[in-house]
Amino acid sequence: MKSILNTALKAALPIRIVVTAFSFNLLVMGAQAADAPAANNPAAAVNSSALNVTAATANVDKNHVIIDGYDVVSYFNSAKPVKGSDQFSVDQNGIIYHFSSEVNKQTFLKDPKKYEPQYGGWCAYAVAEKKEKVEVDPESFLIQDGRLLLFFKAFYADTKKEWEKATGKGKVEYLKLADKNWPEVIHKKP
Repeated sequence: MKSILNTALKAALPIRIVVTAFSFNLLVMGAQAADAPAANNPAAAVNSSALNVTAATANVDKNHVIIDGYDVVSYFNSAKPVKGSDQFSVDQNGIIYHFSSEVNKQTFLKDPKKYEPQYGGWCAYAVAEKKEKVEVDPESFLIQDGRLLLFFKAFYADTKKEWEKATGKGKVEYLKLADKNWPEVIHKKP
């Protein structure tokens, strides 16, 4: 009887593995289907990369202030970003945001995910192209698909220009690539 039971169990084991693998594939396919609307609809993907960003993973200074204290709302409602003040500040997940006015602070509080810089405030181009965290120039930015992207800029390099080039990958492809790379990059050291 024992040998019959062992034979039956050995025969059933591959079936369980196949069923488990099949179930896993269905689970993965279901997750991909759930993500499909975000991939096809830029509005649905807004701030997907801001998820799980904390002071430990964001581009913050020693006081946990993000993007050198620039007002993140000002990127959306001004021609040029404006420095914020610690008089109008908010702690969001351990990240300190400064604002230039109480109005901008309240605007942020109504919908923080809309205004948070993508990729934790690190260079979008570096996340896309190099899978690295690279410092940014807070005045080198782009609002793309309703998302705040920041870039490295120095006398020898301007990653925003690379991002916007018509040749090569182009900004739509770079954004997709940065979104794809961010889960791998989020916990890397700069």
